[in-house]
Amino acid sequence: MKAGPLLRLLAAGVPCSGEMLGQALGISRAAVWKQVQFLRQQGWVVETLPRQGYRLQPAIELLSATALEPLLAASGLRLIVHEETTSTNADVLNAFAAGQGHALVVLAESQTQGRGRHGRSWYAPYARNFIASLGWRFEMAAAQLAGLSLALGVAVARSLEALQPELAIGLKWPNDLQVDGRKLGGLLVELAGDAAGPCEVVIGLGLNHHLDEADRARIDQAATALSACGVATTRQDLAVRLVLALRDACVQFADSGFASFHADYARYDSLRDRPLQAWRGQEKILGFGRGVDEQGALCIESMGQLWRVHSGEVSVREYTAA
Repeated sequence: MKAGPLLRLLAAGVPCSGEMLGQALGISRAAVWKQVQFLRQQGWVVETLPRQGYRLQPAIELLSATALEPLLAASGLRLIVHEETTSTNADVLNAFAAGQGHALVVLAESQTQGRGRHGRSWYAPYARNFIASLGWRFEMAAAQLAGLSLALGVAVARSLEALQPELAIGLKWPNDLQVDGRKLGGLLVELAGDAAGPCEVVIGLGLNHHLDEADRARIDQAATALSACGVATTRQDLAVRLVLALRDACVQFADSGFASFHADYARYDSLRDRPLQAWRGQEKILGFGRGVDEQGALCIESMGQLWRVHSGEVSVREYTAA
């Protein structure tokens, strides 16, 4: 059973009668009641009001393609907004396969097969997160895209910092966004096309806008959300800001590569001078984070030697130094 259609009708937080909801959905009042029960099982608070019907508390804000398109018109981006999809990254990859992926943005209220790095699942409660993928064509070889995910992280961090300058946002190499060590969001960059260039790139961004206790319990690591950090912004405004930030970062990266983002990355780097352990196959490296180089490789100082770690080769996490 899908929550989307009924939630969209109840989103404003005003009472709606079972009869009205049934007419809008083309179902009986008994079927409406069953869907309300399903929403409650999913953690939504739906009140039953005598002689008034059902009311969702609190109200939620849903994304609207009609409202967003004029705000993105000058960017040259095409926009698709889904109620639900398997994966926004997969949607853009499919568009590239059809020759229609460049400058395409796909947003979704929810996705059923959202993915993170190394194939991990990405949990995103309906209408409470920012879920987006941008398709971009770079006239360069794949090797020249080293550091792209870091550059995009810088762009997102800048955009969020502009909303709240006091926000202590950090970037955990290679693609996590954090606040006070808790995960706020992440980027997933996938390449299609010819490795020799030009390259078709899909940039996926997931960001927590709101998480309640039930949501947190389903996430296997410490997590936070913009609302918990005191960032006051609507999801609609957030969507415009972040989509434009990603687009502008792609333009800047195509012109000057990661070098133009390097100084800002150092400012947000949450692993610098932290004790780290990294694995390359069965080989484990213990050392301290020493920033990233101008190609975006993570630098780890270990036993007087500086190791350069490239995304995809290793897994990195902090450890407690003895």
